[in-house]
Amino acid sequence: MKNRRAQRLMTAAIAGLSMLVLAGCSHTQLQPVVTPSETPEPTASVDPNSAAGRIGEFDSTLRETWDAGAGVDRDLYIEALVEAGFGTDSMEATDSIDSLGAPVTYIEIAVRIGGTCIIGQAGEAGTSSMLAAPLQTEKCLVGATPPVD
Repeated sequence: MKNRRAQRLMTAAIAGLSMLVLAGCSHTQLQPVVTPSETPEPTASVDPNSAAGRIGEFDSTLRETWDAGAGVDRDLYIEALVEAGFGTDSMEATDSIDSLGAPVTYIEIAVRIGGTCIIGQAGEAGTSSMLAAPLQTEKCLVGATPPVD
């Protein structure tokens, strides 16, 4: 009889403790504790001549060219980027005409600066750009692209 009573008390204690733990989980939100060693270091300024420093200029050039009515005319984007100071020697762009001779709905343009590519897109939904690492081929865009003059 004592064993049964001890088992019942132990079961009740475990059940009660489990309920407290579970109830505590539903109401407790852990907050991160910031210690002096976790204080973020001030970030260094971005080199204005790096890809990260020039992506804003690249993006605004694409957007302004799109807003001026360039559509998917690759040459107009190349011209605008050259006027903005981007060199054609590190530039790639997809063609404005597909392999069947029809106009494309999007073009992609990339400029490699150092070890980083600025990749932009222009088409039906407007423009966008991003930073990416070059491919293993050392190019920024996949596939064959016409030369940029």
